[in-house]
Amino acid sequence: LAGLIGGAHSSSVKRLVSLAVQAQPQPPTDGAGKEKAVKSLIKRLKKNEQAKLLERALSEQNAATACVTATVGDSADPEPLHVVACRLWRWPDLQTPQELRPLEHCQHPYRSRFVGDLCVNPMHYQRLLAGATSQEPVIVYSAAAAIAAAAAAGPVFSFNGAAAGTSGSTASSPTAAGAPSPPLSVHQQLSPAAYMSEDNYSAGDPDSPLQHHHQQHHHQQHQQQQYNEHNQAMQQQLQQQLGGLLSVPYMDAEHWCSVHYYELSSRVGDAYYATSPFVTVDGGTNPSGRGRFCLGLLSNVNRTLAVEQTRRSIGSGVGLYYVNGEVHAECLSDSPVFIQSPNGNIRHNWHPATVCRIPPGCNLCVFSIRDFGNQLRQSAAKSFDEVYALTKMCTIRIAFVKGWGSEYRRQLVTATPCWIEVHLNGPLRWLDQVLSTMGSPNYGPSSIS
Repeated sequence: LAGLIGGAHSSSVKRLVSLAVQAQPQPPTDGAGKEKAVKSLIKRLKKNEQAKLLERALSEQNAATACVTATVGDSADPEPLHVVACRLWRWPDLQTPQELRPLEHCQHPYRSRFVGDLCVNPMHYQRLLAGATSQEPVIVYSAAAAIAAAAAAGPVFSFNGAAAGTSGSTASSPTAAGAPSPPLSVHQQLSPAAYMSEDNYSAGDPDSPLQHHHQQHHHQQHQQQQYNEHNQAMQQQLQQQLGGLLSVPYMDAEHWCSVHYYELSSRVGDAYYATSPFVTVDGGTNPSGRGRFCLGLLSNVNRTLAVEQTRRSIGSGVGLYYVNGEVHAECLSDSPVFIQSPNGNIRHNWHPATVCRIPPGCNLCVFSIRDFGNQLRQSAAKSFDEVYALTKMCTIRIAFVKGWGSEYRRQLVTATPCWIEVHLNGPLRWLDQVLSTMGSPNYGPSSIS
């Protein structure tokens, strides 16, 4: 391939270097470094004419051009070649492969742990935005805002809920004549708070406490539904009369997630707060950047032999990537990881308590802020408790090497030697703001109070 660098192809190299220089936001100081990177990449192209195809694609900025393929061998490159190409000619600030997605017509897209032909045509990839995309705000009824609106509009309602100048009957009360009576226990329904419980039974298991719970209270569901529908209708009528509807927007947190490490049932070390949208949790001892949480640095005087053996197999661990409003988890280790994410499970139409095994080199979308926003808006239209129950939707559990669940000897996540709990701070803050705006509910006396 020496002839590719010199002779008839030297002009292609020069033009590709020129295009790489043009792609920089400002004139680069290391022109020789750019030329060296371009030459190194061209040497890896599968055929001599691929350099011409690459030059054409970049000059025309045309995504409809053919794939430009390079050979990927068993020896690991410092970073994937398509990342090098995209950084040279399109996005100088590109950091990781997780920021890129291949276009549908690309015939040789990047796949983790792949050996063979890889397309390095930068025009065949699109870049995902780090963090979340804009989200529709949650519209919340605020009692405090309603009182302020009523005060500004004048005395329309008296304190006992009757219209001013009328008798004291409370026609707007959910328990007025003709309204269905509340069931014996309003809070018996299955909520997302149970999704992250330590039961870990599979859906449909007749011995599952969750399944037994459904059977025990099935006769209350119709009555509960009638009560909720009537109560919601009366609330909406009152809200329209009083005002007090407030918009609660979503904003990303400074640290998009915090990671807590556990060995069996004991938490070890301090929490790790992620600032980079691309985080690696591994078994190393020498963090090389802000996006790496090394579990090997953490000590525990009560560490057992089983935990120590598992820690040795964590290896490259798991990658967590927050792009385009979604959280993706990728197994970077030679051993599988096991993930439980209620939001991700619902997204894939699985039972919320499902524990998913992720083999080496594979990845899975484990959270979507868009799906969470839809759930939050629906819950905010119902009750404070419905919103509060979404708290567990913002937590992801990941076990290394050893899994847990109804099909494993280890039924509980606290029985696994090494695991982490990831708290998604942006959704948690959004949830907290909605709850604060709604205000704490005033519960009346009940059979369990």
